[in-house]
Amino acid sequence: ESEECLRDRGKKPLAWIDGISHIVSGYGTNMVELDKESTMQTMREALEEAKRKKVDCIQAHATGTPQGDLIEAVSIVEAIEEGNMIPVSSHKGAIGHLLRCSGVMGLATGVISLKCQAIPTTIGLINLDRACPIHAVIGRSMKATVESVLINSFGFCGNYVSMVVTSAKS
Repeated sequence: ESEECLRDRGKKPLAWIDGISHIVSGYGTNMVELDKESTMQTMREALEEAKRKKVDCIQAHATGTPQGDLIEAVSIVEAIEEGNMIPVSSHKGAIGHLLRCSGVMGLATGVISLKCQAIPTTIGLINLDRACPIHAVIGRSMKATVESVLINSFGFCGNYVSMVVTSAKS
């Protein structure tokens, strides 16, 4: 909803979507395999549209599969400035993979992080694979200054979406 519509209704925004990228790619891969270049492209384009080099936290697609998690983790580190230092979590350990609705839950979790100034843990993640070069939030949520969140949603058959959501105060 635009700022003007919110103002006309006398409402205040929960957050702003400042950058978004969607591509369909990965034609040479199978239905569930992530394409590293596509994951990196959507993250970079969303950050560029949001005029940011990095974010305060990432709500990862992170399905807990060997096919995808390592590719997403490496992509985060390679595509984002100081990507290995940004706290990363995923809602899927708590509620499962809702297929086409997973992006909406990632967005909701990102907005809650902005509102609560906290980054949730990834429920069920106990030991991060040593090959994953990210800063995963493990064990318990962490208090943090959260003004921006990158949300990844990578779907079956090569659908890739990344968005940057920022605090309504920013």
